[in-house]
Amino acid sequence: MNNYILELVKSIGLDYKSITSKGLISSIIPAIDDSSAFYAIHPKPGLELLFSTFDNKLERILITKKDFNGELPRPIEGLRNKDEVLMQFGKPTKSTGYKKLPLDFGEIGGTDMYYLSKTNRNAEVTFSYSTALEIIAITFDATH
Repeated sequence: MNNYILELVKSIGLDYKSITSKGLISSIIPAIDDSSAFYAIHPKPGLELLFSTFDNKLERILITKKDFNGELPRPIEGLRNKDEVLMQFGKPTKSTGYKKLPLDFGEIGGTDMYYLSKTNRNAEVTFSYSTALEIIAITFDATH
């Protein structure tokens, strides 16, 4: 059986209807606020999918590690921290360091971004770290 997250990553750039036809998400499109560029669905705890309001295409997959209870695809499954990400993926395409977030959202220890040439040429993955450099979120984004 294919990994659910991997199938979603392969679907980045596809429209809502195409993804529902694969059986990955509900066919009921949520209420859309036309003043917003994106709308979100939450098919599982810790998993958020962002779709473009303009063309209904999947633009982003956000996995919050502490809330997500599903299986992650290889080679991401089992990675816990920045050192393990670097050992698995090598030098990141882009990297940021420690950041204090606005509006009392706290702080993060940085991010590392990599292009996903094998899984989906139109996608990238970003690992976000706590100040202790543990993975707190994994984001898959469409590249344009």
